[in-house]
Amino acid sequence: MLICPRCGSNKVESRGGCFFFVAGFCLMGISIWLLIIPPVGIAGIILGLALMVVSPFAKNQLQCMDCKKTWKYQKEKEKAGA
Repeated sequence: MLICPRCGSNKVESRGGCFFFVAGFCLMGISIWLLIIPPVGIAGIILGLALMVVSPFAKNQLQCMDCKKTWKYQKEKEKAGA
């Protein structure tokens, strides 16, 4: 069971690379429709592309559902060595 280091809650979810890729893809899709307001649409497309590019590096991310803190999960071997 995982516990949030900030608030101590046990409502923790994993956020992997697929989550960020899908979020970026959806943001790009919505932003294409928002091109009727060019600055908003272009900013959304750029942010969506950034999320898609960063997604392979976003492994082992955890997020607390209560306080919204996000941190990187460390395996037991890494904790013992530190």
